[in-house]
Amino acid sequence: MWILMPKSDFKKRVFVLYRTASFYEPLSVQESENTRYAKEGGYFIDSIFTCFSTPSKTLSHRASLLEYIEKLPLKSPVIAYDLWVLSERVGEVIHLLKCLFAREARLYLTRPKLWLSKESEASVVIELLNSMRETNIAADKKGRCGRPQGSVSLSKYDPLRIEIIRLLQSKVTLSEIARKLGISRSSLGDYVKSRKLKEIAISLEPNQPI
Repeated sequence: MWILMPKSDFKKRVFVLYRTASFYEPLSVQESENTRYAKEGGYFIDSIFTCFSTPSKTLSHRASLLEYIEKLPLKSPVIAYDLWVLSERVGEVIHLLKCLFAREARLYLTRPKLWLSKESEASVVIELLNSMRETNIAADKKGRCGRPQGSVSLSKYDPLRIEIIRLLQSKVTLSEIARKLGISRSSLGDYVKSRKLKEIAISLEPNQPI
């Protein structure tokens, strides 16, 4: 069961955050859940921010994320799959939540199916942060070697992801997309298949912005 946004948020635009190169769920899973959440709730996706930096990069090297948050309209609803989309470091998550709440934004997490705002109970936020901390400790004990199971590596086509989804949504064939973007048809096919982009495009309403 999906926890929908409060009625006051209906027909408002929402902003979506994604994270790649994470030791959690791959981008295809995040996209599938977030687009389904937006579609079922009837929300208009205003813009998408995808962080392509590696997990080793600290927040100081991801200034574009801070800039994106600081430019959000006041009281904006924001959708993300889970807290680690902001960062895998608890301290950085706290800092980014403070930035979001300073904008009076509300953060909707599609995996735990709940939303956070500056009015949220402290116990809810603490439990989420503690769960993240325990996950990080367990991962460190095992050793974060290689890519996590089910994840995909970064691709030179990642910056074209949104454009590819838009074209697929418009029923443009892979051959036409490859020709339009000036890339290999076979490589494009592999990329679309590995990221499940056709499924994502199908899940969106016709002409719905992404």
